[in-house]
Amino acid sequence: MDMLKKIIEERPQRLCKKCGKCCKIVAVDKTYSEFKAEAENGSQDAKDFLDTFIPYPSIDEVLKTDRETVENIEDWELKTFYRCKYLRDDNLCSIYENRFEACKKYPASPFTDLPEGCGFSGWAFQEGEKIKQSIRKLKEELLNYETELKTSKSSKEKNQLQKLINITKGKIDRYESILPEYIDV
Repeated sequence: MDMLKKIIEERPQRLCKKCGKCCKIVAVDKTYSEFKAEAENGSQDAKDFLDTFIPYPSIDEVLKTDRETVENIEDWELKTFYRCKYLRDDNLCSIYENRFEACKKYPASPFTDLPEGCGFSGWAFQEGEKIKQSIRKLKEELLNYETELKTSKSSKEKNQLQKLINITKGKIDRYESILPEYIDV
């Protein structure tokens, strides 16, 4: 099973405080026009997104909704902000059983920018640390294999070490693929 998928499936949904912040402030790197073009070209994800979220008319409107949450988002000035059209006044989803797949999986990664006070913050921190610790351990193993390879005499041992190096590099790559660029391990 994919590592990130496993983390998300095991995420304790009971941690959600039902504050609605993640539905009121959705920061995305794509503009409405980009989503619309993707939807017109057949992207189901883009269609689902546009069926669920509507863009804010201006950054001022977003900041009026929740300045603190917005300003805690990395590079928020470069994002396009949306809100869920199905969020009720009591911060619950009016289509909860049929909600957008991304909503079911939120937060989709331990490295997701979470709103201030989000119930998933502690979980996200712990899971993120586990991933970083796994990467560090793999990098130590890799360093040991590479050191052994340099001192190894037999070609059979060198071949075995090279296989271990390749396997370990593959594992590191899979872990690092889910890390945001700004996290250094």
